Amino acid sequence: MLFIFVFWAALFLLASSNSLPLQQHALYPRAQTIEWGPCPDSNQTGTLPIECGALTVPLDYTDPSNAAVIDLELRRVAATKGPSIGSILVNYGGPGYNGRDTLAMFGSWQMTLSGGIYDIVLVVPRGTGNTLRFSCFSNNDQRLAAYARNPISSNASDTALGRIWAVSQLDADTCFMAQNETGSLIGTGFTARDFMQVVDALDADGLLRFWGQSYGTLLGATLAAMYPDRIERMILDGVVDLMEYTYGSDYPQYTDTDAVFSTFCTACAANPTTCPLSQSPTNTTLSPPEIANTLTTLLTTTKQVPIPLDLSTGPYLLDAATIKSLLYVILYSPSAWPYYSTLFAALLSPDPASLAPFLPVISALVSTSLGLDDEAVYGIRCSDKTFRAERIEDVLPGLKQRQGASYFGDNDANFVGCARWRFEARGRYEGDFKAKTRKGVLVVGNTGDPATPLANAREEGGRLEGSRVLEHAGFGHSIFAQAGRCTARVVRDYWVEGTLPREGTKCEVDVGLWDGKTGWEEVVAEMDAEDSGAV
Repeated sequence: MLFIFVFWAALFLLASSNSLPLQQHALYPRAQTIEWGPCPDSNQTGTLPIECGALTVPLDYTDPSNAAVIDLELRRVAATKGPSIGSILVNYGGPGYNGRDTLAMFGSWQMTLSGGIYDIVLVVPRGTGNTLRFSCFSNNDQRLAAYARNPISSNASDTALGRIWAVSQLDADTCFMAQNETGSLIGTGFTARDFMQVVDALDADGLLRFWGQSYGTLLGATLAAMYPDRIERMILDGVVDLMEYTYGSDYPQYTDTDAVFSTFCTACAANPTTCPLSQSPTNTTLSPPEIANTLTTLLTTTKQVPIPLDLSTGPYLLDAATIKSLLYVILYSPSAWPYYSTLFAALLSPDPASLAPFLPVISALVSTSLGLDDEAVYGIRCSDKTFRAERIEDVLPGLKQRQGASYFGDNDANFVGCARWRFEARGRYEGDFKAKTRKGVLVVGNTGDPATPLANAREEGGRLEGSRVLEHAGFGHSIFAQAGRCTARVVRDYWVEGTLPREGTKCEVDVGLWDGKTGWEEVVAEMDAEDSGAV
């Protein structure tokens, strides 16, 4: 289970007893001001500097008598058009991802898309970065040994499910012993309260402006449900299934996955000169179903005989479950499809030398030394969940849901592992996420998202009274997977004017599936040029 969480995060970088009354935050005094200064690393986004700061907040919001505190790590990109009129707090997903590198990648784009009039502020979530970092192992050797024993998929063999079940108990016990003092204090409910402490320290009006993607939409929805009267602006992009995240098996995340995989195969077939997967051994162009069959055959073959690799980290067996996980996660980023199609073609090649150029990438993907936040994704996600299982039979209905939803639904070690988790997040929100916010929320979903289907956005739009759903007609995960001028203008109008799009608005994208880029550099440059009067 630990391995699959880290593997997904690595690819992204490269390519009720504990429930609180909603008024609990009022027991704490207004937060102090924040002093900003230079950052030691990741200190620039585009041409804009990133500043660092810190804020002291309560360790445990469920115990007002506890005077213990922690320091939240903050990063800021200052408004570019005069004094800031407020701050947009951002969360790029996870859970368990600190967001520093993504702020460096996307911060300048977000500055342009929000009109340059706000500060963009990253709140590094507790459990990650330098704040209550959730680590289950005292050194990386222990971590590598634990990851090596973890199957990814219950379909990996006829004994895989039993092994996942047993290993999950070991993982749960190891993490409980290592993090017993604070492991229950890093859940989303506490992070939401941290965000409001930051709001109180930053903005005199005490109102939240928030931009969340992926898991960040769960955090945003939690904030909206807990503090509806304090929501001034909020964008939720790439919406997770809130109820399934908290209470279920997460199977709806696979609603559109197979369709996106089919789109990948169709785009490959349409670009035979740059997609080697489309070429048969006899140099004929394969159809989309034939490309899909080629890849599934690769998985069938490597399930029986893994591919031996000599990586910089040592000998490694690349098995079907790992290859399938890689195939799933590249669906997040169409800009990476041309590159990874060549990697998969190399995996299919009978010539071992064809894999040589890709060995550094594979080494990075299967290593644990990518600056990730140890086991934080495990600690946050599993502590947020309510489902627990005492017997292996108890997880079978959830596994059936996941595997019935998609060909890729058998990457299920995380679901089984969370069912055995020993921490329960304190202050966990356990409501229905329905709210009438002070101002309407902009909810965005991609036409083809392999992890957060458009249906989730529509469902969340129905929960938030006064909100509006925008369909971004792109593929991949979140709007930043593929650029669109229409979406850029809708987002900018929302931040600058507070206007929501008309009901049923659908924005087309301005980049192709096989262009090898997101297209946002060009769109943002055009908007910056328009602002400067250059065009």
